[in-house]
Amino acid sequence: MKDRTIPVFQRMYSKIELAIKKVAILLAMVAVLITNGMIVWAGPQGEITATAWALVDVATGQVLASQLGDHRMNPASITKILTVAMALEKCQNDTSIQLTVSHDAVHSITFDSSHIALQEGEVVSIADMLYGAMLASGNDAANVLAEYVCGSLGNVEPVFTQKLAELGCENTHFVNAHGLYNENHYTTAEDMAKILRWALTVPGFQEVFNSEKYEMQPTNLQPEIRYFSTADWMRLDGIKYHYDYALGSKNGWTTESGHTFASWAEKDGRQLICILMNSATKYKKFVDAANLYEYGFNQFSSVSATDVLPTKTVSIQGGGDPLGTAVLQIKPVNFYLENGYTAENLQAEIESPNTYILGQPFDAKMKVWIQTPEGESIPLGTFDMELHGLDTVLSANVGLIPDNLVGSGKTHVGDPQMILVYTAILLGGGFSVVGAWKLGKQYTERLRWGDSVGFLRKNRRRWPYASVQSPDVFRWRVVRRARYEKPKTKSTFVFRANERK
Repeated sequence: MKDRTIPVFQRMYSKIELAIKKVAILLAMVAVLITNGMIVWAGPQGEITATAWALVDVATGQVLASQLGDHRMNPASITKILTVAMALEKCQNDTSIQLTVSHDAVHSITFDSSHIALQEGEVVSIADMLYGAMLASGNDAANVLAEYVCGSLGNVEPVFTQKLAELGCENTHFVNAHGLYNENHYTTAEDMAKILRWALTVPGFQEVFNSEKYEMQPTNLQPEIRYFSTADWMRLDGIKYHYDYALGSKNGWTTESGHTFASWAEKDGRQLICILMNSATKYKKFVDAANLYEYGFNQFSSVSATDVLPTKTVSIQGGGDPLGTAVLQIKPVNFYLENGYTAENLQAEIESPNTYILGQPFDAKMKVWIQTPEGESIPLGTFDMELHGLDTVLSANVGLIPDNLVGSGKTHVGDPQMILVYTAILLGGGFSVVGAWKLGKQYTERLRWGDSVGFLRKNRRRWPYASVQSPDVFRWRVVRRARYEKPKTKSTFVFRANERK
């Protein structure tokens, strides 16, 4: 009989050794996470099987977290998000418009791909095609919508390319409206989030995107009702993949792209977008999305940009003279910082001129990023800035400026604003129509807001009661009494008026 004592002790020792190793690894992980006295959250709980993904805040567009977020991949049927949104944008949410199914819409796809059995010559509503594309993922329905938007399937690429450029999707190129595989048809997780974020603002899109079922009524060629339903198990009650906060979604799949998923969810007033590219299985994408949503909702806190980011003092000039200063500040926006980070981790760089010349274009931007304790920079984007205190500066400088002088650089004697000026002067009485016209004409020769301010400051004796509150507000103080004094020379005249009390 063999002695089994040694093998038993060896197995016990191995188990103890393994347990010690696990504890050591755990302690090492905690040591790595503790940086500068704070614990930095390591990422979403659980394994994310998708090759690439992005989690984005809807309100700000901030990418909370991503993996290979800028990696180009085939999107499969989540392409239809753009198709549906562009159709709704064109029809202005009038989904009762009738369309006739063309030969190309039906026969340009293979019948082993997803479709809703449309027939050439069939008359359908835009609503039927929207739900047919979104719920049933009908490639033929997407083609019908694309022909409505672009005129023909041949125009899909240039028309979609223009829209994608407007949305800032630099790593996206669509050659069809449905997402069937083409090596030149690609996007990224972060670009797809931009597309969905825009689509959610299109009137009628949320209703379609959030829908769970739809009945397409009989048409001229189809006597039966067609039933469409969602394939998003996160929104179906009684299923283990159900997620309470899920709102809407679009699935996608091809052999080449794997499983793709675009969705959004809301919790406690916050809305997030989750994009998954090439999830492991049909069901894993629901688990991936739920894990990412829980991470986004529970592991980030909000910081007001205006409270923590720097400002810049800018000189205000008009007519070549300094008028005062105003303060540049980022427009109100909230950023979300992962638990463990503070406002001190927010860094910014202001890009703007040091001087604002009234009436001239003025562009001010702020680049914002998160600086990690390890020295990594995580860009949050470039944001618009606005001037504070400009009205105060303008009200402190005497002037009379109609709206169309601001930025236009020109006004005309016959403009409505000038007619008001002439009327006010004439009502004051005391001089001729010719004299009033000459005065108005002299005023109109001030071609720019800045020049006018300088002119009026140097000629207060001539225009003692002219007033302007801001470059966007025109105001003439109605005169009670005025007189026209005989000029000392033929080229000079003086106008004085008393302000109505």
